[in-house]
Amino acid sequence: MVPQSATFGWTTWLVRLRRKRAYLAGEIAQAERQLADKRKVLATLDATIQLFAPTSNPELIPPIRPTRRCAHPLSYVRIRYHSGGVVNGKVVGYAVFRSESEMLAMAETGEQDWTDRTKRFLKAELKRADVTYEGLAEKMAGLGWTETKASVASKIGRGGFPASFFLAAMKAIGRDQVRLEDV
Repeated sequence: MVPQSATFGWTTWLVRLRRKRAYLAGEIAQAERQLADKRKVLATLDATIQLFAPTSNPELIPPIRPTRRCAHPLSYVRIRYHSGGVVNGKVVGYAVFRSESEMLAMAETGEQDWTDRTKRFLKAELKRADVTYEGLAEKMAGLGWTETKASVASKIGRGGFPASFFLAAMKAIGRDQVRLEDV
């Protein structure tokens, strides 16, 4: 017969080993997600490089061993190329460069990403419709809104505007439908 104290000791160690294994499995799962994210960023970088230099082959760029501390502020940058479409016969697009710290801060809230996306979408739609902030204020006045050029610029600049403002702006510039995947 095994003494009670000996049984308690083994169960404590077994619980600790199981917890350690669960923690390690969680770290592996997180590392796999991060690796998948880094592969997506690499594909985006390759596409951006080929956009500006179509004859180049980004796969021929040799990898650099990362260091723990990198002095360059853009050591880890996320680039997203947004194609805005065709405006007045010209292709409109822009690249968004975000540092790792900005991406981590945005990941914590999630709200900031939607704020930025909505702001960029509204700006792109105004550009596509060839409407200025002053023009938008005038068109929204026809819908019963009391907006000025400064108030429109302020709301769009900070990106924090109510959904009613967004919908009224879309209506004012003649946009009848908005697909969420476009935002």
